[in-house]
Amino acid sequence: MTQHNYRYLVIGSGRMATHWSAYLDMLGLTFSQWSRAQGDADSLVSRLENTDLVFLAISDDSLETFYETNLKYFSGPVYHFSGCHQSADMRSCHPLMTFGTELYAPERYRALTLVLESEDTQGPSLFRAFPNPVCRIPAASKPLYHALCVMSCNFPQIIWRDTVKQFEQLGIAADSLSALLSVTVENALTIPGGSVTGPLARNDTLTIEKNMQSLGSDAEKELYQNFVRFMADSAE
Repeated sequence: MTQHNYRYLVIGSGRMATHWSAYLDMLGLTFSQWSRAQGDADSLVSRLENTDLVFLAISDDSLETFYETNLKYFSGPVYHFSGCHQSADMRSCHPLMTFGTELYAPERYRALTLVLESEDTQGPSLFRAFPNPVCRIPAASKPLYHALCVMSCNFPQIIWRDTVKQFEQLGIAADSLSALLSVTVENALTIPGGSVTGPLARNDTLTIEKNMQSLGSDAEKELYQNFVRFMADSAE
């Protein structure tokens, strides 16, 4: 059976399962989707009889228990989507992407990189039906890899969410930030070594001190100070 004729089963009903199922459909691949809410264990067994490869899209904490209970005797490969979890029995495919509540256009799915484990020697061949870039990292490096994903994707979101709220309190409309955010992201991608600007780039200690004094909470002051320290440490 060629890779294009593989029959896939996506297990789960959350964002990852929804996005991945939509992508499989866009690629014209044969797949079905199952979740605890959609059926019992017997219905899962029936699905597995017509499946060549399982994508397990459930919470990290449930992965091993679910595998032992339901997939231990499945003969095909089982891939989970956790960027951090390491398993002796399952393989790992972490899409290097953040997934929102709405589905994406096909080109966005095709552009995301699939991060496999170095120890998974069959992985690149199993994903030949996918047009995505594929890379592999050592399983032992996954906690660091995922920590970097979490920080880079979520920390700016938290800061921007608070910034929008405080800008509105100052009388500046939220949509006024669109151009600033777009250029900030563009600069981070195109000139990563020179995208930091303002007092942090100039090491303008007087302005930095005024900035921190103006912030309304100790948490904000500490965050600002930690970024100053982080920049100094990373420059060494």
